[in-house]
Order: sequence, then C-alpha cells, then structure tokens
Amino acid sequence: MLTFEINDAQLEHRILEKAHAIGKSAQELLKDILTKAIQEEVALEKLPFDVPKLDYRNHSSIYNPELSEEESLLADDASVTPFAHVSDTVEFANQLRKTAWQRKS
Repeated sequence: MLTFEINDAQLEHRILEKAHAIGKSAQELLKDILTKAIQEEVALEKLPFDVPKLDYRNHSSIYNPELSEEESLLADDASVTPFAHVSDTVEFANQLRKTAWQRKS
C-alpha cells in the first residue's frame, strides 16, 4: 500500500471535488488516475506500428550440407566421439572462456 502526501492545498481541493463529483473516494480516484497513466506509459513502450508475425514454415529451410565421402564415413562411424577427451565439462567450459578472447602474440 502506498501513501501519497499532497502539499498543494489547491491540488488537494481539486482532487477531493472531482472525487465527490463522480462518487468515489479520493483514494479510488487517485488509484484510477495512476492506473491509467501507467497503462498509457506501457502502451507508449510498444512500437507505433504492427510487426506481422511470419509463419516459420514459409520462411525456413532445412539445413542439409553436402558432405564429402570422408566426412560422410566419419559421420556414420560410431567410434568417432567428439569431445571424448572431456571428463569434466565445467572445467572444460571454464578453460574455453579463459582462452576464447586471449590474444595470440
């Protein structure tokens, strides 16, 4: 719950008059005003134009690279296991991060 302090007597009087005129309490009126202002602010954060959603089925393709005969044999060979030398994946990832941006002199 928030509490507002209004130090301007004229503003306070106008809020109370308006609340009384529409049959609401000052708290309800202020809540409505703030809710509307926040909704307008959120609406302004959106783009002023519509971006159509594309159907991925019409705008995608299947990646099927042409493999050489040697690559094809390696791809089908069950004994080929990439990253077989990695025993600790956390340490391996840490080493990759450390060496990824080091400049080679």
